[in-house]
Amino acid sequence: MRRRRRTQRWANRARVFGALSLAIAGTVATGPLASTSAASAQDENGPAADDNPAIELISQSIWIAEEDSLQLSFRLVDAPDSSTLDIDIGVPIRSRTAFLDRLAEPSTGPVLHQISRLAIPAPDAADVSSLAIATSLGQPQAAVEPSQPLLPLSAEGVYPVSLVLRGPDGVRLDTVHTFLV
Repeated sequence: MRRRRRTQRWANRARVFGALSLAIAGTVATGPLASTSAASAQDENGPAADDNPAIELISQSIWIAEEDSLQLSFRLVDAPDSSTLDIDIGVPIRSRTAFLDRLAEPSTGPVLHQISRLAIPAPDAADVSSLAIATSLGQPQAAVEPSQPLLPLSAEGVYPVSLVLRGPDGVRLDTVHTFLV
């Protein structure tokens, strides 16, 4: 029974991934999947700083299996030393039309889960910082380590993800939008 459910889950993921792969392939020529919005660096906390700090998404895990982890690699440009990172996960997108709409106007939409004020790990020799965040599909589980955040995903689907770079005072400096399957 358990094996059958797992097979059905993978079949559903493959179906969603296949449909969205076609949509992604059609949009790659028009623009990147991960979009940056330094121009929209103003939010409910007020205007952004005058300099142009940015976050550049280098790589990510786009496919998450059960009890896997979200791997993010990014580079900070002109960001203050004590900057933090918020990760906003939106509700899953269930249709090709909704996915294309989200590509046209990137946003997280309604937030399903938010991880706030993550400390940014020290960069490697290539000036790239990496984060690994444990995930679980279905019922939330305890994090592997108490200090490690856990990202419970409620169902299968394509999740809009926003990486929000915040300054030491909490002001939004930059945002990158991407997707997680």
